[in-house]
Amino acid sequence: MAVFRLLKKHALLIFLLCVFLIMLLFKPLSLPAVWFDEGWTLITAQNWVENGIYGAKLADSWVTTNAMAQPVGTTLPVALFFKIFGVGLFQGRLVGSLFTVGVFWIIFILTEKLYTKRTAWFAMAIIVGLAPIPGLQFLFIGRQVLGEMPMLFYLLLGYYFFARVLEEPKSGKYILLTALFWGLGVATKKQAVPFWAMSVFIPFIFTFIQKRQKVRKTLLITMVFSTLVAVVVLSADAYLHSLVPSYGEETTEKLYQMAVWTNQASIRKNALILFMLAGGASTVGLLFIGFDTIRSLLNNYENSPKFWLSFSLFIFALSWTLWFIFGSLGWVRYYIPPYLIASIFTAQAFHIWLNLINKNRGRNIQRMLTTFFVVILTAYGLTANIIGITASIKEANQDAETVVAYIEQHIPHTALIESYESELFFLLPKYRFHFPPHHIQVELNLRKFFDPKVTPSYSLLALNIQPDYLITGSMEQLWQLYRTDIIEGNYHIVTTIGKYTIYKK
Repeated sequence: MAVFRLLKKHALLIFLLCVFLIMLLFKPLSLPAVWFDEGWTLITAQNWVENGIYGAKLADSWVTTNAMAQPVGTTLPVALFFKIFGVGLFQGRLVGSLFTVGVFWIIFILTEKLYTKRTAWFAMAIIVGLAPIPGLQFLFIGRQVLGEMPMLFYLLLGYYFFARVLEEPKSGKYILLTALFWGLGVATKKQAVPFWAMSVFIPFIFTFIQKRQKVRKTLLITMVFSTLVAVVVLSADAYLHSLVPSYGEETTEKLYQMAVWTNQASIRKNALILFMLAGGASTVGLLFIGFDTIRSLLNNYENSPKFWLSFSLFIFALSWTLWFIFGSLGWVRYYIPPYLIASIFTAQAFHIWLNLINKNRGRNIQRMLTTFFVVILTAYGLTANIIGITASIKEANQDAETVVAYIEQHIPHTALIESYESELFFLLPKYRFHFPPHHIQVELNLRKFFDPKVTPSYSLLALNIQPDYLITGSMEQLWQLYRTDIIEGNYHIVTTIGKYTIYKK
């Protein structure tokens, strides 16, 4: 019995340790395969540690990785791990794993704070066990060196300390911690700015309606200080990039069209389909807390720190979900934040439903509908999760490792290699790589998703020097940047290794 009591007492720690060990030990380098978005952050952190340069090497010169690498809130922890443990993909993904475990932990803490420990465990079960698509299976995708998990970790810590401020209004340290983590969160991924702002500003408006002066003052102070922190962090990131020459044209206008808001019919359709596949449980949670929040606001009887915390989290998750459906590119990564936060409310809905079923409460029709929804959502989530995990494991590959070994054996270090597969720049630091200007990826996405008539303003034939080799991979399969040179025979195939193809001039 003593053993069981000990296990129960430390259940959360044991669970998080198991999650971390799975992420650490089960195919950490190949599931998922390292790719373009990770590569830029990895090489920036690598060069920062090894060369003191916050950028990437372009043949024999240095260029900034601005708009390609993740901001300093992600890059700095990776660089610190490289400094302490050495440079490598495993060390980089170790950072992502720790942030993911941290997100799990803070979601558990927030759920327990809002509801009960049992509900918090429901949230963990939903996140890990009912992930409906591979892109939301965080034991795998949480490893990646991307900005979503660091951003969520910082922001959710900010929401936790915001609740502590409301509990202890005169505590200056909690105000500072709230501002620090909120500011760091939105600076780590600027995509979060409008949704975080709404999650603070909308409750702020309601404090006037309900005459909640203390809450209004807290919201105003934390908003101002969080903004100051974000400005400082973003300025530091901009300063680091400014120390290295720029590479490419300004892309703000085109980037807005591509990543901020689009009405493209095909994209809206794909986003809606993805949401229908992945958002069932999240929708239940948002509807549950939405009705509860509206009832509380209309009756003007709720003024606890828990209410304002749940209200803010609800606005954040709801606004981000609506943007995903109606304005985003519909990429699954864009749905990660609201999916995780909504799991808090979905867990409470499941908790209430199961109590209703177990205690045989309510009218027969109510119990029947409740049972139906619980069974359907659980069965769908479990089935889809198992299928997704199986598919992800089968697709895991070591193509990058294999092609690196081949290059090291067959291509001299003096050769100039053209490629847009940024993970290779990181894995082969002793080689000379040339790659397109940074604005080209915006042009390629515009051509791929919006207008096939767009002609990228980059050509190998226009270069002053001609690369000796051309290496293509998953990004070439998506964008086909080099198809003209390949079709016209400017480069001929040497070998194909998985998704990579090596060409020689």
